[in-house]
Amino acid sequence: MDRHERDLMDYTKEMMEKKILHWNYRGITELPISLRDKGTAIEELYLKENKITVIPPWIYQLTNLTNLYLAGNKLKNLPEEFSVMERLKVLDLSDNDLKVVPEGLKRLKTLRELILDDNSLCQLPLDIADFEELEKLSLCGNNFVSLPEWLGSLNKLQRLLVDNNFLEELPNRLTLAQSLEIVSVCSNRLKHLPLNSFVSPTMIYFSCNSNLNYISYSLLSQFLELGWNDGKSFFPRN
Repeated sequence: MDRHERDLMDYTKEMMEKKILHWNYRGITELPISLRDKGTAIEELYLKENKITVIPPWIYQLTNLTNLYLAGNKLKNLPEEFSVMERLKVLDLSDNDLKVVPEGLKRLKTLRELILDDNSLCQLPLDIADFEELEKLSLCGNNFVSLPEWLGSLNKLQRLLVDNNFLEELPNRLTLAQSLEIVSVCSNRLKHLPLNSFVSPTMIYFSCNSNLNYISYSLLSQFLELGWNDGKSFFPRN
């Protein structure tokens, strides 16, 4: 029995005994077909830092899957069948080769956490405006120069993380997000922050934005983490 066969036997045994599979750092290049047949009870699947290039269409047959972690692979897309995974709550696609948000996740309206850090994204599709359960959206380390105004309509959004992009401003309507607790926009190119205060108590982290010259009086009344901005003074805009 060679190593590949032994690995498959080990994987199958894990599937039958556990509901949470930790398959990080295993050099996996493709999902074993046995996962389709034996893994229907799996609820959480960790596949970080492998060598996966393609997610098979049969992934939707993992009907009990709620958490899927695919960070640190070589994915460029997702199969369309991905969109019917109605129980999926957490999806981590950070550090892959994504240039656009995959079509396969545009209808995942039950998602609570969507992590897309360290890809090459520059736009968010309008479909995400319908993610009514979304609580965390992380877009750090991409190529965004702007964010859509509809982010302010995500009423359950608590954390928006957009560090290390190329943003010059935040959407004005973001201040209307009813549940927002944290906005982290460090290491961008911000020139100013939203003029109005946030409707919910919101912490804003915006260190390392050397172009930032002023903050409105209304925002100064809220809790802010100023951090370092090249030593510049902030002059509130009237």
